Amino acid sequence: MKTLIRYASELGASLDSCVLNGGGTDDTDIIQNFLDIAKDGSTHICLIMDGAALIRGIKVYSNTTIRCIDDNCGFYLADGSDCPVITNGNHTYRGEKTDCNIMLDGGVYNQNALKQKKEIKYDDDTGYWGEKPTANIYDTETVDYKTMDMVVCLLFCGVSNLKILGITIRNQRNFAGMFRNWEHVVCENILIDLPDKMTAENQDGLHFHGPGKYLTMHNIRGNAGDDFIALAPDEVDWVSDITDVLIDGVQLEEADQGIRMLCCHEGRLDRVVIKNVTGTYRSYGFFINPFTSAGVKPGAGYGNIVIDTVNMTSTGVDYDYTENFLFRIGGRAESIVIKNVQNVNPYDGRYLVDIGLRYCYDTCPYPDWDPESVIGSVLIDGINSYENDNSSVNTEYIRVHSGSVHSLTVKNVNIVRNKGCGKGGRLIHICRDAKVENLNISDIYTQKVTDFICDESDNTGNINVNNSVCGD
Repeated sequence: MKTLIRYASELGASLDSCVLNGGGTDDTDIIQNFLDIAKDGSTHICLIMDGAALIRGIKVYSNTTIRCIDDNCGFYLADGSDCPVITNGNHTYRGEKTDCNIMLDGGVYNQNALKQKKEIKYDDDTGYWGEKPTANIYDTETVDYKTMDMVVCLLFCGVSNLKILGITIRNQRNFAGMFRNWEHVVCENILIDLPDKMTAENQDGLHFHGPGKYLTMHNIRGNAGDDFIALAPDEVDWVSDITDVLIDGVQLEEADQGIRMLCCHEGRLDRVVIKNVTGTYRSYGFFINPFTSAGVKPGAGYGNIVIDTVNMTSTGVDYDYTENFLFRIGGRAESIVIKNVQNVNPYDGRYLVDIGLRYCYDTCPYPDWDPESVIGSVLIDGINSYENDNSSVNTEYIRVHSGSVHSLTVKNVNIVRNKGCGKGGRLIHICRDAKVENLNISDIYTQKVTDFICDESDNTGNINVNNSVCGD
């Protein structure tokens, strides 16, 4: 395969725009004509951006590299384009990955959020969302997802060997990136920069639908107007899986919500490791539950999820449709491990780990076909909470709200409240509708916490407590 390398200026692009403020000459056709050389699969092309281009959206194909020489180079989406800044040219929603070996290396991809529509509606099947499910996952009305596209910044559907390295995604209208039907994706050193943040407008960060496997993310930082990272395998088609995910290094800057893991029907999320998450968030930290009213089928849901080393500070509340929390676990899950959680000077008394709720609302009953959350094993190993005032005095650190948990193990917990703090709260609260078959507690120190265990359930089985102290 031959390789063709060109600077954008060599192609005749004006490059008189600005990655922050736009303006300039429309360079779309010049750039797209060069990218189209890769269509027939005979040539590997490399486009080197040596300036900033105003565009109306571009498409890339297999064996394409776009490299920006510095952070003053890249793309600015023209007003009213209402499309992705960049997408792959051949979309597929399951099965074959039609575009492979694509790399975005450096630069800024600015979607110009305030000047784009939130969504595009179609009269035919031309949309990116693919085939419709039998019903809308959020209620019981039939919805055809083919007739509507959310306007996202990066869109990749049907790709393999995709690398996104060192780029800045700026002012996404909806998701900063949406990925569907993918394999072997690497995202490293990405900044999500959202100065034009709008309230409740789904300006998410990186959003992954299935089917997908082998995802590596490293050093992802910035802000988002909803989920910063979402792993949602069956959110659209109800059946797809996502497996083999490694996320190491996430830095949040006032993100509304941190990391969402959503399995809402027949899909499965399995073999996921998330490490080293820090920064500030507002309403919700880790959302690990179906969220919708659809039923999670037996064998679907969550396999093995490990979250290790979390140091996040809550700074406010944007959403109040459900109680605020750092972690929420619900639905069907085999094994969830949460390790090394720091809770320093919390903003309020939100739950640290809330178990059992599977819907987005606290009081919604379970549907007849899925009467309860069924969770095999939850291991909480390491909570260090240092509290400086009374804002968190009534915290319920671990709550089992409802559903069935076969084994809940809590160990290595240290809760320290300084002299200005009152006494209150609970370490573990098992609610009336919950069932914990085996509760294992060891190596705990709590200071000024009223209840070590509050058990309102008649269903609790074995309780083992070792080396635990409740101090005044």
